[in-house]
Amino acid sequence: MKRIDNKELNSSLDAEWMRLELIDQMTRTYSGGKMLDFLKSNPKNEDFVISRCGEQVKSIIEANSKKKEFIMPEKKIPLHLKFKLQIKKLLKSSWFRDQIIKLILRKSELDALLIGRFHLCGEKHKYMYDRISLANFLKEIGFVCITRQTHITSLISNWNNYLLDNTISGSPRKPDSLYMEAIKPS
Repeated sequence: MKRIDNKELNSSLDAEWMRLELIDQMTRTYSGGKMLDFLKSNPKNEDFVISRCGEQVKSIIEANSKKKEFIMPEKKIPLHLKFKLQIKKLLKSSWFRDQIIKLILRKSELDALLIGRFHLCGEKHKYMYDRISLANFLKEIGFVCITRQTHITSLISNWNNYLLDNTISGSPRKPDSLYMEAIKPS
């Protein structure tokens, strides 16, 4: 807020991105949500966004900017190949089922079905924790030795060598992540 009050460059965009980080991941109704829309808009604050979210968003921003500079010419598909592709689509059961559903359901019903499917697919966050609320929850369900970690620290020896939360260079895969560790007593 101080940066916005001081009218620093891109401070309003940075604040918008942080709101998206918090809210979009819990309220989105389609893959990538408003965060992906923002990344595809060639944001002027891309350095800030990359510093918050790491390589994952950098590749999206770069792919989008390259797409804008170079547009592939549309290829002509011969008629016999178009026909073959249509037959393959028809035989693919999930595609066929979806086409029948589209014929039966009204647009509002289809939208509700698609939102429900997306809600259950696992991309959308169902809970939001900070280190205090997560530590309290872990304690409540019986965990002990609850400690905050970083992307390269753990009670597991040589954790950083597994490259699960860090890149080869040692930077975090997702700098905005919260790392907590706890032990379940036997």
